[in-house]
Amino acid sequence: MKNRINFVFIGMVSIVILFGAAEVLKDYHLSTITGNAVSGNFEIETIKEAVPPLTSVLLGMEDQKLKKEVRDLINERDNLSLVLEKVSFPAEKGEDYLLIEWENKLNLLSIYMKKDLEDNEGSFEVWGPNNLKIASGELTGEYRWYHFEVSSTKMSSANYAIFNSGKEKISIDRILGIESGKNGLAKLTGMMVGRMI
Repeated sequence: MKNRINFVFIGMVSIVILFGAAEVLKDYHLSTITGNAVSGNFEIETIKEAVPPLTSVLLGMEDQKLKKEVRDLINERDNLSLVLEKVSFPAEKGEDYLLIEWENKLNLLSIYMKKDLEDNEGSFEVWGPNNLKIASGELTGEYRWYHFEVSSTKMSSANYAIFNSGKEKISIDRILGIESGKNGLAKLTGMMVGRMI
């Protein structure tokens, strides 16, 4: 009987260590992807973990009502793009913003976009839940990827809002994200094993 209890206990500890080690390795892999995106040459379209948002919609600034489902415009490279008009604060009637949503919280958010004309200012803002500004910046007249590390607990979310805060229209051609994808058990065992290592 005593041997049986020892065997079950050793088995349970082994399972926890295996789950935890797998989660620690996964976290390390995702952090290397995020680091490369921010600091060096990086092609998100070659990363198998990069997935488009499940939902992408234009919402009215004033009433938060759905104006347009735009998922297909930014999920596929088909020479179509979403045009995001300038918004003002407080919002005026007819102005909108882009809401994007994934299944799980993100480690990395990447947006392929440009301003429509070279002459005028073209700027954007990305916001997360709880009125947290994730990023803002100026755009060029050529399409390029903009990568945002959102792996911290404060910034990681499954949904973000993109605003056009400049004078020029913004064209968004593609959006990809790398999800953390942690379930409760994996997170717990990963934390336990991570502290032991």
